[in-house]
Amino acid sequence: MNNNEAIELKRLARKSFGLIEGLFVTKPKTALVAIIDEQIIGGFIYKLEICNGKKIGIASFLFTDPAFQGQVIGKQICDKGIQHLWEFGCEYLVTLVRDDNVASWRVFEKNGFVLTNLQKVVSFIGLFGAIKLFIKSSYGHFAIGYNFYFASSEEQSASSYRKEGPIVQIMLYVLLNILFFLPFVIITQNIFSVLVSSAFVFLGIVFAGYIGTLFSKRKWSFRLTGGGAFLYFIINIFPSLFFPVIGN
Repeated sequence: MNNNEAIELKRLARKSFGLIEGLFVTKPKTALVAIIDEQIIGGFIYKLEICNGKKIGIASFLFTDPAFQGQVIGKQICDKGIQHLWEFGCEYLVTLVRDDNVASWRVFEKNGFVLTNLQKVVSFIGLFGAIKLFIKSSYGHFAIGYNFYFASSEEQSASSYRKEGPIVQIMLYVLLNILFFLPFVIITQNIFSVLVSSAFVFLGIVFAGYIGTLFSKRKWSFRLTGGGAFLYFIINIFPSLFFPVIGN
């Protein structure tokens, strides 16, 4: 990306992501752009960070002009962007992908990324490094509905930070929601509402999802979508509100 292309790339990114997600797109400093007939039709916006002495590449935004979607251009941009970051000498790469954006996270998975969590990231770059990384990526506070993906330059390490299976994910999901119920319980002393909310979370999301999958050709699985913890906490400290953590 040339400096004079940054504003146009920002405009295109906001157009691609829509009103709400587009608000988080700022004028990029570093990016790769895809151009057809002198027109920018896609981009790969990234950042470079040093966390606990490790060079980290953050894939911030991957997008294609809606008029050019369905032509595998997004995959080509992603492939080139990831290759670009490895060539920079990054030891690890990270990205956030909305859980229902299957096309995007499959492209990242094909490039060696795996779905992961805070515990596993800490094992690679330390606690303070992981906290810095999560703050920089907005995962911990704003990214509701997003998952955190991680890649290592050491291919043999990939299996060591793969996310747990569906049963463990359900247990973590229920536990996390109970923790978010606690402010509501303490403030209102209303145990009944908590029990009803807990039943809604488990039966309405986990069990209903399982039943729904029985009528499809897909194999059932479940995973916690852990992004946006700070917003969950803020919402759930209000006495009349409860917002369950997302799980798919």
